[in-house]
Amino acid sequence: MTYTYTTSSLSIGIHYFRFRFDDGSGVGLYEGLEKPIVTPIVLNSSGVSPTSGTASTLFTFQTTYSETSGAAPLQAMLYVDNTGYPLTYISGSYSTGALFQVKTALPTGNHSFAFVFTDSLSSWVDPYAPALYAGPNVGANAQSISPGTLIIPNHNVNPDVMNTGNDDN
Repeated sequence: MTYTYTTSSLSIGIHYFRFRFDDGSGVGLYEGLEKPIVTPIVLNSSGVSPTSGTASTLFTFQTTYSETSGAAPLQAMLYVDNTGYPLTYISGSYSTGALFQVKTALPTGNHSFAFVFTDSLSSWVDPYAPALYAGPNVGANAQSISPGTLIIPNHNVNPDVMNTGNDDN
């Protein structure tokens, strides 16, 4: 049997849910996760261009920010390999979509990135944690990455157990 509950009136914040069932033999409870999370911030059209280059290439990272009440972000940051870069407002409306970007060169290597915006009520990240966007790849023969490629950590791997190639482990 499937039961549903629909609402469109959740306030901004982190919400929890609980299901309570009683078939006459006793109450059963199911505690939900921290979902849904309601935020006034939306980030979309996020990416980097180009997705590969050399150490002298200027990479353009950009995202489009909107906020339900039209408020400017208090903080707009790009994180590349955990190094923060303040984003600059380029154009557009905060309520319908404002373009933010940063241009920077990067050292040789394969990089990953995410955007973090904060307003007076909440913060939001794109992509949703723990994922990161892949790229850009930097080097003499760096391979391009499809825009929007995500890196999703494998939480089923135990970092304390190493595979040495020895089947006796």
